[in-house]
Amino acid sequence: MSVDGGEAARWRRLRSRGARLVGILVLGALGGCVSLFPTAKPVQLYRFGGSLSSPAAADPAAASTPSPRRVGLIITNILFPRESASDYILTMTGDQAAYVGGARWVAPARVLFEEAARGEFLTRTKTAELLNVGDTGTAGFALRLDVTAFEVRLFPGQKMPALVRVAVNARLTAADGKVVGQKEFASEVRLADEGLRPVVKGFDQATQSVLDDVGHWVDAAASPS
Repeated sequence: MSVDGGEAARWRRLRSRGARLVGILVLGALGGCVSLFPTAKPVQLYRFGGSLSSPAAADPAAASTPSPRRVGLIITNILFPRESASDYILTMTGDQAAYVGGARWVAPARVLFEEAARGEFLTRTKTAELLNVGDTGTAGFALRLDVTAFEVRLFPGQKMPALVRVAVNARLTAADGKVVGQKEFASEVRLADEGLRPVVKGFDQATQSVLDDVGHWVDAAASPS
């Protein structure tokens, strides 16, 4: 189909006008988005497990070779419930789940828990020494941690303070594949005060308590008989 010169010029003018209109709409939309940021309420970020962290955890070379007096250990996997694995803080009221508004963890809870677990075996255990996953050839034991609960439990109308619950199923396997032991560990911390800071402190205390118990259990199982 042929288009004469006048028709072609008209189409060019319409296209140019449409492009300018789209540009104005995009700029207007961006301007609206930008204007919201100064007035938006910031989300408060929190962390747990800081008491178990160590500068040595950031140095892979420091954990690459076990001491002659200690047994090499690798953490093969840490599994988290899907509803509590993210950076949202999970609450449970009966069988109803909800997230705390306006507050999050600085990183996914699964990541922070893994850092705390590594800190436990890098700085606190006496028999087991944490290795990197790639050092399976020198590891005497492998540890798998399944976190089964990581939540704040609320009891509205029952005059009962909220509590933080952390529960972990630990499975320890020897280098030959034999299961040395499997055990459930749990910690519950009652919150004396309301607010987010007691909640965060409760998660920190419960996580430390559970991982300390896991560390002592692994130490006992890994000790030469």
